[in-house]
Amino acid sequence: MSRRVFLLENAGEHEQHTVINADDKQARSLVESGKGIEVTFGDYDKYRNQAQALHSDYKKKKAKIDAETNPLYTDEVKRYELEKAYAEYEQQAQALQTEWDEKREQMQAEAYAKSARAKIHVAPADKETAEQVANRLTLKVQSAPNALSLAETVGEAENTIKYLSDAEKVALQGQITGLLSTIESRAEKLDARRRVDGKGILSAVQKVDNMDLLASKLADQIPQIVTTEYRTLKAVKRR
Repeated sequence: MSRRVFLLENAGEHEQHTVINADDKQARSLVESGKGIEVTFGDYDKYRNQAQALHSDYKKKKAKIDAETNPLYTDEVKRYELEKAYAEYEQQAQALQTEWDEKREQMQAEAYAKSARAKIHVAPADKETAEQVANRLTLKVQSAPNALSLAETVGEAENTIKYLSDAEKVALQGQITGLLSTIESRAEKLDARRRVDGKGILSAVQKVDNMDLLASKLADQIPQIVTTEYRTLKAVKRR
């Protein structure tokens, strides 16, 4: 059975702060390793089930009409009944999608508000730690003698940041621009821009696993479409 996992960091080809569908083994591995958290999308599955049920009912009606052998069911009558069945299906599917659109908009608004109000207490000690880490890492980057050393230094910086607390990471976010600029300029000087960048460091410092703070990121992943089958059928009929 597929499970939804919100990634707290990059995992393979999947980017941080996205939702993936994973099998039980993969989901368990991601959650236990701290790389992800299992999530739901509220009533999304309920709406998907309703959309699939509507499509199934339409297919049954269509099959019954197509299979009708009564002489009174001329081609013209069949065409009328098929158009009627499709129109009914279309009306129900569009109404369901509109209902989901409103529901999704409400869910996202609530999530954005939660993220906007989310707080992580940053103590003076956290700020002091962040400042020292930023200074130390910046000096190491500046002193890297070659491209290989720079790549190793940036990798070590990523690992260092991963071990900071959420509060320390939040404090470091205010100083990360200087470190990233130093990495960029040093990489350019050492002709290493193709193999060295600050994306991993940026990802590490953004890995603050407070779900109130991340509520907006999760809300952005809520699927927009529930009537997938209807849309596919509509596209086919237009051809």
